[in-house]
Amino acid sequence: MSAIKKYYEDKLAPQLQDKQKETLVFTELAKMVTNAYTQNMASDESFCFKFNLPLSAVDNLYKILSLNPVEVGLTFKADWGNTLTAMHKDPYYQILLLLVYHGIIQKKEPFAKNALMIILLKIWNGRKSKFFKFCDKRVMKYVVSKMLTNRHGISKFENVVSLLKDHSVPTILAKYGPEVENDISKLKRLFEQTYARIFQLFIFNPKTNLLTGKKEAMGGLLPLYMKARAEGLYITKPNMRRGEDESAPGFEEYATTHNRDEIVNKTVDFIVMNKISYPINLLADINKKTNVSAKVIEQILNGVHDHNNFDILHNLVVLFLSRCNIVSVDDICNNNFSANIQKNIISSKNNDEINKIQRLIDSLLEKIFREKLQIRFDNYSVVHKIKIRNVIIFALEHNLFRVNCRSN
Repeated sequence: MSAIKKYYEDKLAPQLQDKQKETLVFTELAKMVTNAYTQNMASDESFCFKFNLPLSAVDNLYKILSLNPVEVGLTFKADWGNTLTAMHKDPYYQILLLLVYHGIIQKKEPFAKNALMIILLKIWNGRKSKFFKFCDKRVMKYVVSKMLTNRHGISKFENVVSLLKDHSVPTILAKYGPEVENDISKLKRLFEQTYARIFQLFIFNPKTNLLTGKKEAMGGLLPLYMKARAEGLYITKPNMRRGEDESAPGFEEYATTHNRDEIVNKTVDFIVMNKISYPINLLADINKKTNVSAKVIEQILNGVHDHNNFDILHNLVVLFLSRCNIVSVDDICNNNFSANIQKNIISSKNNDEINKIQRLIDSLLEKIFREKLQIRFDNYSVVHKIKIRNVIIFALEHNLFRVNCRSN
């Protein structure tokens, strides 16, 4: 038997059968991803961005699971051989790979996704530091907005987090997850292909320069960046979209406020980890305000509480707090909170944050309607969609108040 598989079955799996411990580990992973998202959304550095990934966060996983990094390292060495790179031998990657494996074989996709996402973040940091010791964000913004074509995967994404989370993670798991499930030795292949995909974002298609005799990359961020810099091409300030509210609170304000970070993490963790019963008077109130049937309201509220909704809910809560300029729990617990939600989210229109909120809610509703009601959300009229979106808004308002203003 594979040494890694035996170690997983003997040492890790028994601990993760304890649902409380498994939830604790999942929460730690989710927090690391959440923090990375918050950092990136607060930054204007485009693809020059480098994440702050404290080693203590991953070290804490070893402590929670009572695992010895040296033992884990010897286990990987037994399967993967002596001639390993520093990356193969890094305890940071090894514990996360074990958790990716757990998520794959236990059919717990959010587990595997979060662990793989953290691996990708660290690999991104390493390649960014290697290829861009100094990175001018003005030049990089020009590269991303003007020079990338549809052949470059980066051109389809707004920032590093969305590229890794929405593209790299699902495609890697879809391609290599089944292999790993059938044969744990393929975990090494998954890891190496994860590295290769990040590497190719920076440089690919190397060809020999006939003048110098050296191989030079023809594609990727690095050669395009060097070309733009040599030609003095850069963007100093992004253009404001028509209808965008310049005075609206931005992600910069959110990220610099520790209290908001605590509110987001606490609220979203509660929602995805608990199935709750909503008060009858609240359901009646939502029915009265939206004119959506009670049955549909109950199905929507039930569908919200799902691990798979973590990313969407996190993004929504971030935007809610930003839009309503919430800086502490006092802003949620006072009598003006509902009026604030009504004014700045429900009644507000035609600005960038509200448009993002609408897209996120629609994505969540499409999933809930498909899974819970076997109906396409797109079948509803524009007016009816607005009413149904408000069900999600009122639910998030209730949970923000419940989690931050009451003892659970």
